[in-house]
Amino acid sequence: MDDVRSALIKSKVALEGEWAEAEAQRILAVMRRIETLAGRNVASVFNGQETIFRHSTRSGRVGRTIGGTVELDAEWTDWTLAHELGHRWNNAWQRSPERDLRTRLQAGRLEWLKRPLRRFENGWNAH
Repeated sequence: MDDVRSALIKSKVALEGEWAEAEAQRILAVMRRIETLAGRNVASVFNGQETIFRHSTRSGRVGRTIGGTVELDAEWTDWTLAHELGHRWNNAWQRSPERDLRTRLQAGRLEWLKRPLRRFENGWNAH
């Protein structure tokens, strides 16, 4: 476990509370995969900021990310972790990855149309 924790510390990852060795290894494996895909160390992916992991008190397979802290529910999956790290990445760069993606995809251009369409759809389904 010491080798895994040392590798996580090098990546600026802190595990708060009690973590099983298998969980720490899974986190490290996902972090290493991110490094491979990004072509740089995970600390730089997260803008040099520390990432803190906590267990939540909830059951289930989801998680949540608030700033630099990732909370994982009891039955978290590697997919849950990767998803939450996407939020972590976005937060580390003050949401600029999300803004850039929205701009490039022209997302939100027709946002004003959503509410009338939902009303129409709900009215249509009621009959």
